Amino acid sequence: MFKTLRFGWCVPILALAVAAARAGEDLRRDLLFYMSFDGTTDLFMSAKGLMLPAAFSRNSRALTPDFEVCERHQPRFAGGKIGQGIFLESGDYGNYMRGTMNHLPPGSALSDGFPRGFATGGAARAAKAGAGRVGQRALRVACAGDGYVETRMADLPHAMRYIGSVYARGETGGEKIWVSLHDLTNGVVCETEAELGTGWRRIHVALPYNEGKGSYGGKELKKPIGAVLRVSAEAASVFHLDGFMIEQAGIHYSDRTVPSTWIEGGGKRATESLLVRATPDTLNPEAGTFAFWAKCEPGGLRRTLLAVGLGWDTPIHLAVEGASLNYSYCGKGGRANAVLTNDWMFLAVTWKGKQSVLFVDGRPAVEVTAGKGLADIDVFNRSTFIMPGNADAGGTRTHAEGVIDEFHAFGRSLEPDEIARLAAMQGPLLEPSPVMAKADLPVKTFARDLGTAPLRFAFVNRAARTIAPVTAAVSLDGVDLPAWTYAFPLAAGETGEITVPLPVEKLAPGGYRLRIDTSFPGGGMKSQMDVRVAEARNPERLPVLAWLPGGTPERLRLLSELGVTVTRDTSPGAVDWATEAGLHTHPLIVLRGSARRGVAEDAILGHDGVPHGANPLSGHVLAEVRREAAEYAENIRRLDTVRYAILNSEWLLPLDFGEKSRRLARRKFGLDLAKWIAADPGEVWKSVHPFNRLNPTLLGADWFPADGVVRSSRDPFYRFHLWWHTQGPNEQVINRILAEEIKRVRPDITTIVEPVLRRPPVRVYPENIDVAQEWFYYENPLAAVQVQERLAAVSRGSQMKPSGMPQFLFKPGGAAPFAATPPPDMLRQVVWLCASRPLAMMSFWGWHRVLDKGKCFTIGEIKDRLGGLEGDAAWKAAKEWGEGGGLFIPEVRETFADLSERLWKPFGPLLMKWRNLPRHVAVLDSLANHIYNNNRWPQHGWLMDALTSSGVPYDVLFDQDFLTEEPLLDRYSVLVLPRTHAMTDCAHNHVTAFLRRGGRVVADAECKVGRLPGLELLGEEGKGEFIDMLRDLPPLPVRVKTDHIIWNVLGHAGAKYLVVVNDLREPGEYLGRWGRVREKGIAQTVELAVNDSFPAHALDMNARTELAMREDGGWRHLTLALGPAEGKIVLFAADVPKRVDVSLPRRDVRRGETVDVDIAVSGNGPVPGAIPCDVTITRPSGARCDSSGVHLLEGGRRTFSFVVPLNAENGVWKVAVTEGATGTAGQATVTVR
Repeated sequence: MFKTLRFGWCVPILALAVAAARAGEDLRRDLLFYMSFDGTTDLFMSAKGLMLPAAFSRNSRALTPDFEVCERHQPRFAGGKIGQGIFLESGDYGNYMRGTMNHLPPGSALSDGFPRGFATGGAARAAKAGAGRVGQRALRVACAGDGYVETRMADLPHAMRYIGSVYARGETGGEKIWVSLHDLTNGVVCETEAELGTGWRRIHVALPYNEGKGSYGGKELKKPIGAVLRVSAEAASVFHLDGFMIEQAGIHYSDRTVPSTWIEGGGKRATESLLVRATPDTLNPEAGTFAFWAKCEPGGLRRTLLAVGLGWDTPIHLAVEGASLNYSYCGKGGRANAVLTNDWMFLAVTWKGKQSVLFVDGRPAVEVTAGKGLADIDVFNRSTFIMPGNADAGGTRTHAEGVIDEFHAFGRSLEPDEIARLAAMQGPLLEPSPVMAKADLPVKTFARDLGTAPLRFAFVNRAARTIAPVTAAVSLDGVDLPAWTYAFPLAAGETGEITVPLPVEKLAPGGYRLRIDTSFPGGGMKSQMDVRVAEARNPERLPVLAWLPGGTPERLRLLSELGVTVTRDTSPGAVDWATEAGLHTHPLIVLRGSARRGVAEDAILGHDGVPHGANPLSGHVLAEVRREAAEYAENIRRLDTVRYAILNSEWLLPLDFGEKSRRLARRKFGLDLAKWIAADPGEVWKSVHPFNRLNPTLLGADWFPADGVVRSSRDPFYRFHLWWHTQGPNEQVINRILAEEIKRVRPDITTIVEPVLRRPPVRVYPENIDVAQEWFYYENPLAAVQVQERLAAVSRGSQMKPSGMPQFLFKPGGAAPFAATPPPDMLRQVVWLCASRPLAMMSFWGWHRVLDKGKCFTIGEIKDRLGGLEGDAAWKAAKEWGEGGGLFIPEVRETFADLSERLWKPFGPLLMKWRNLPRHVAVLDSLANHIYNNNRWPQHGWLMDALTSSGVPYDVLFDQDFLTEEPLLDRYSVLVLPRTHAMTDCAHNHVTAFLRRGGRVVADAECKVGRLPGLELLGEEGKGEFIDMLRDLPPLPVRVKTDHIIWNVLGHAGAKYLVVVNDLREPGEYLGRWGRVREKGIAQTVELAVNDSFPAHALDMNARTELAMREDGGWRHLTLALGPAEGKIVLFAADVPKRVDVSLPRRDVRRGETVDVDIAVSGNGPVPGAIPCDVTITRPSGARCDSSGVHLLEGGRRTFSFVVPLNAENGVWKVAVTEGATGTAGQATVTVR
């Protein structure tokens, strides 16, 4: 593949053809990379003969010091020491008090906004005249005497330092003006005097508030603040103005006291980040040198000129405080014997072991001896970056506030005379070449399951003429693959791209060197780069997602060994590590839109009268969301290892009470939302209940619907809630856009919304969302059943499937006064309960409580700390440990690994395929009930808990399920109404018809729904009878005679599966003393019977054996032994596997060819149903091939294929298959030549 791109600017790319100067030759030999910043942030890797991209980002537009507009993520290049350099400056990153924006209205930021954006007073007259400094026109101010011109008012939300600035020039020179910043709210004025020349200059004044104090001059400051920027003169004079700005400048990070580059009125300038990933190709931890030129803008503020960062740590940091240069190396710092100037300075840092030196203008300025060296820090196994001119990935988030140029990284510590020679050079160390190759690869590790990895390379012509032909031959060392050859012309200033289809499926796992030989008339070059091929990942394996943890390669390998398949990260280095560990990755995407300052329709107005985030009713907000979503999708398009995406976790937009929404509610539903706007800000909770439910009592005296029946087509209150939660301007609008853009470029990415149950019971997300997820705590593990059944209800009728997400945390006050890692048996049981229902994946949060003890205590340490304390005294003492401490149980790690080996790996493909068979019990969870029960935190109560503890499976039904003419409830025997105050008329019609046809409807004493003849009302004292009734329902296909058993029947591919889970537990040593949980599982023998709808053979898939069954009165009785908190899967099939045949159509293949495998499992014929089969492919050496894994066999047959790598072992390869129902095995061999 080849394509060309043309750019409007010319960038000199530097090659190995260099000037002949002897000094330069010595330095070039040890150069790791060089950044010229001549219109590009690319790195030239001299040893590789290759260009690589650095990572630059700025999530906003920005202007250069010369007022050239640079769009989002476009670097700001400015005049450099040699050619161009890069201008780097601090900005907004989401924290207002440490951000940067121009608070002036757009009409007051430029003179072009006159007259509406300004006001004049006294003897001043103003008009637009002449060219502006920033805008098209300047504001010419003529003062006959004392007069002024000022901006419109800016709204400043906090009491903190603000800086006002304006560009000004005199008409003749010598004019005296005063620039003042007026806090109209607090009556504070700060001003500065300036004498003008005829050239433009910037004048600024600071409002010197300190946000840490909240007062000024002994007076407490009111906020928000209204402020204007004023320019005045006392004598007759004429002057010109443009580029007005009021910006915030917090005391943290840069601690700015001078203005930053100008920003459009109401706009923000985002923080800038320039990152070079630290690898053995870019950094030598043993010894090295960074050298560069810097020129800083005037003014006092904190700066970073260079940093090497590992998260919050910066083992190399060259910073500026005021005018002082401060340098630290591996935790040891010193102040330079030179000061910062506003002219070009040549800066270099060298290190060797624990010694490091800072050079300023070729002379030593600081010598540091640290307690450890850079080589003692594990820089390559953490996300480490080299950051020229910024520390945005480190803890300081400060920038050069100026220009960086000619950045060099050397693989050794240069001598002082070499530093001096480099500083004295008048030109670049390396000279340009007409054509250069650039690797455009976000990652360098590719798993074999990818098949073919598309490797993109660019070839750049910087000459002033066409070069043709350019020929590029790409080859792979040590592998019998023909070279890929491309020939193409390159016009002047043109960049051509090629895509090399690297067949990673044909390569054994390991490292490879890719070579690119480029030739063109009059020259050529040789380039190389290293890539890695990782083992294949089985696409049929159940995804097990570690929510949040990424980390080091060691940590990722540990997670993989424990059974995790997905971790969080999208940074290229971490993605490479994850791929190497056999993992996929996911981002946690936070993209929620933003409101324009001062534009009311862009923001949600809460019932408390305060703006709350961006409003999906705004066309501007939605357009911005779509643009940002499309950009995000493009950023992950080529990260194949990213296969999952969590969208805006834990986000629920509040109801909007702005004028537009109030008009819409009146017009669409006849509902006046003004009733719910809180009159008293201290009592806003009285107006709106959690999960965006209006308080129904504010409807008036007759707020409750007659008989508890809501006329769903006419009730304004109900219709509004149904609309808002399913179609209205809430978070699902933005999540849908985000999912749509991701699916547009990466349909293979699984999109996840969580927590999806933090809303009333409604069904949303009809498309583009794949997984419905809800994390939960399980002091009672049966909470898993209730969560999973509600997830099934949310997913019904859509492409979504439920995930299981139990937490690794019990919160303080739940199972114990302190936080606790869930005990092993409780984790085991809750995972089995999730697996007993259909699953798309499993997810786990709270890994810090499993992998790292941190500040927690073991049970032995807790006993020692509490000593002899008991009862309330013990609770009070232990409560102090909070959520950050508490109980750590190291055995949970082994339990998790055991679940992986015994459940997810062997049965994962089946868990994702099977589906619930028809249930005989249903539960109504009604939106009408949730909005009319006037309960701030609705709970289902004892009746729902009794239903769950009965073990009988059930369906949860929503109001939307009753919008049908079909007799929905006829498939059920019992309908349960837990704590049901109200239901819709549609549901009521179905329920009354169900009762007339003999159906049973059971409710607790809280039921307020009338006109239900035959309704059975129960008090909690009838709990036992209710459970017995459920277990003995005649239509149930399964009867369990043992208590504390949870079961479910599922089906797939013509077979039935019975899952039973042991719920018998007692208090244990971890949490038993607190009397709140039963944590220790107890083994028990289960007696059950199935009716004749089940096939004749029962196979215990855990033990891989057939179970004996006894016939009695149309029922087949069987006995199961269940371990503590364990579950079992029983396959019922018409036949039993007795033979596994493994057929290979080709018994002799060459390396690089595909081996087709056909598996047949039979008894008296093909065995029906779906059976996981463990396929083990063994190489001649006896090592296991990475194409091995568990595959799901359906209807007795399965075919699959694998590719023998080109560099694989010759000899006899064995394919062994063991089916997962009875353990029957078979095998075949193939000879590889």
